[in-house]
Amino acid sequence: MKHPEELVQALTEAVPEGIRAILLYGSAAAEDHVRGKSDYNVLILVETLDAAVLQAMAPAARSWQRAGNPPPLLFTPDRLRRSADVFAIEILDLQDRHRVLYGDADGLDIPVDPVHVRRELERELQSNLVRLRQGYLLVADRPAKVWDLVAESLPTFLVLIRAALRLYGASVPGDKLAAPPLLAEHLSYDHRVFEELEEIRREGHKPAKAEIQPYFGRYLRAVEQLLDAVDAVQVRGASGAVTGPSRSDRPAAAAEADRSTGAKSPATGRAAEPPAASDRPPAD
Repeated sequence: MKHPEELVQALTEAVPEGIRAILLYGSAAAEDHVRGKSDYNVLILVETLDAAVLQAMAPAARSWQRAGNPPPLLFTPDRLRRSADVFAIEILDLQDRHRVLYGDADGLDIPVDPVHVRRELERELQSNLVRLRQGYLLVADRPAKVWDLVAESLPTFLVLIRAALRLYGASVPGDKLAAPPLLAEHLSYDHRVFEELEEIRREGHKPAKAEIQPYFGRYLRAVEQLLDAVDAVQVRGASGAVTGPSRSDRPAAAAEADRSTGAKSPATGRAAEPPAASDRPPAD
């Protein structure tokens, strides 16, 4: 079972009633799907998701996964709507780019609070940075494995970079590779390393052995710069309240990056000022 249409047929035969929609999302519904390399992400909205329905869907899901695709994402319409505070980025991406394979997309008409976007973005950047460091600890002396770590983690960081554009009300491109330079118009970080690494990854080869460790060093620093910058952003939520750290709470690294580049605060529009000594966090 290699094609989404085959999955749709198998699922609708297994569950003839109750499926509201089957939607294709992710790279296959955007502009950066790489034939033969990218998988297919599918969301299924079902009226009821009890054990009997899951059991009926199981054979189709197993066949779909054996073909190299992730298992379908399953929600009831009500559960998806109530998950907007947890899956804010995913719901916005679904709304922007999806293809209806079955039913309709009415279930995606869900309001998303910018506060929840910022919160999820910071959490995901932090947790993926932690995993990146942990992964490197295990393979630091093996350049080929270091490259595998970069190649496997890179798509996730590119999705998060694209999501960060939403904090500034910027247009969000379909192709993840277009997002890093666009975000660099709003905050200071080494966007070029993401572009260089993604171009290498898409070409399907590895950098020269001697280049891998320097690339990883730049990659790690760029992720840290990105996290510090997002951590400093203040956004206005649906209620009108502003959320985010005060200027005195900004990480020293983010403030230093602003001073060196002349970056402006997203909250005030003024050039960033150095924090007072008493405001700086203690050194690690």
